[in-house]
Amino acid sequence: MPRGYGWSLWVLAWVGFFTPVLAQQYYSQAPSPGTPPSVSPYDLLRARLEAQERELQRLRQLIEQNPEVWTTGQSSGLQAQEPKRTDTHEEKFSIKPFGRIQYDVTFGTDQRLRNTTIGRDFVNGQEFRRARIGMQGKGYGIFSYKLEIDFRDPNDLVITDVYMQAQLPIGYLRIGHFKHPMSVEHLQSSKHFSLLERSAASDTIPIRGLGVLLGDTWAGERGTWAIGTFYDDLLQSPAPGDGDADNRDAGFQSLDARVTYLPWYDEATQGRYMMHIGAAMRLVDANGQSVRFRARPEVHDTFRFLGVTTGPASSYQQYVLEWGGNFGPLSFQSDWYLTQVDNASKSFLYGGYFQVSYFLTGEHRSYDRKQATFVRVYPYENFWWVDAAPGCRWGWGAWELAFRWSYLDMNDLGLAPAGGSNGTLGVMHNYTVGVVWYWTPYMRLMFNWVHSNLRDSFLGTTASADMFVTRMHLNW
Repeated sequence: MPRGYGWSLWVLAWVGFFTPVLAQQYYSQAPSPGTPPSVSPYDLLRARLEAQERELQRLRQLIEQNPEVWTTGQSSGLQAQEPKRTDTHEEKFSIKPFGRIQYDVTFGTDQRLRNTTIGRDFVNGQEFRRARIGMQGKGYGIFSYKLEIDFRDPNDLVITDVYMQAQLPIGYLRIGHFKHPMSVEHLQSSKHFSLLERSAASDTIPIRGLGVLLGDTWAGERGTWAIGTFYDDLLQSPAPGDGDADNRDAGFQSLDARVTYLPWYDEATQGRYMMHIGAAMRLVDANGQSVRFRARPEVHDTFRFLGVTTGPASSYQQYVLEWGGNFGPLSFQSDWYLTQVDNASKSFLYGGYFQVSYFLTGEHRSYDRKQATFVRVYPYENFWWVDAAPGCRWGWGAWELAFRWSYLDMNDLGLAPAGGSNGTLGVMHNYTVGVVWYWTPYMRLMFNWVHSNLRDSFLGTTASADMFVTRMHLNW
């Protein structure tokens, strides 16, 4: 090779070696074909993420359309999965103890109450309103039970809830002694009251009875239904000498039914914003006996203000319309009751209430979609107190203010006053103001002021009473 061409061969060798390297570097940094040069790497990454999100959304839709059968032929690539089954034939029943203690102190005064058929003045007092203990549990996959006894009066133990329950394909089947499915306030436990007692109008319907009940939810737990038959052991014709105690030897057979629906329920906040509507009814066979209805002025440690007997009746029917709602810390609740008695005069008793409450600390009343009633409140912060330098530290707990107006009319043809501490024939209005201080979800201090106006239609007189009640509540 001639000496003059040596330098050119060295140049060609270096160019041949570095050209592929430079080209690879250039094309790795250059945009892909069809991509505008102005598109940044962040835009490309965003586009890829959006494409993956669309693919995930498509997969979710496929799963929702056919959740039980996922074949390998689908583009999602999901494998078929067999439903998990649990063998429960040797499972034992669980045992969970529970209880509650409620201690009330009541004092007050009245105006002209002695001039009514009641014939006595208001008396101050204190009592264990409830002192209950019980156990509950589940077993064998579909069965559950509950046993609860109230021993607030050692001389008169009271069975409250004693029942067995099985979950069937069409709903739950409950057998035993338990609550009638009648209204929001009937099914609401006293562990979760915003005021001390249920409304006066609710006294016209017994809380519990011996019965068989079938019920379930519907519309994706937006509603509930229940139907059952009860052997009513609380409401019946009066027996002589029973004083102020409830009778428990009636034997009235009833058919009960209830249906509820949530036209509005905010899933994201689990019912902080919601609305409940419902209706219930009872058809009762009175067997030609005289039925007695009585009601207290929404304070337990006192006598009945209203009380009537119906005379011989073949049957009676009871109807309830219910409504309730949460609007954040603001809550509303209302039930309206009507009783039609098939006696000689076709007598009517009716009444209801409107209740509003507000949490100063921002909480809301929890709602149970399976029971269709309000349940336990959980404070954002429990009440606590620590003495630490340089000063004390504390938590406020939760504070709720409540007000209720209630009305009950027991003034109709064919009704007679029960007399004495069992109440008179007439009309009663109650105004209740309450303060609830939640120390924890299971402890609270409550105060109620109840103003009651009574019109005695039998004697044509009027009376009123102001009652102040404080309750210390504990449950576990």
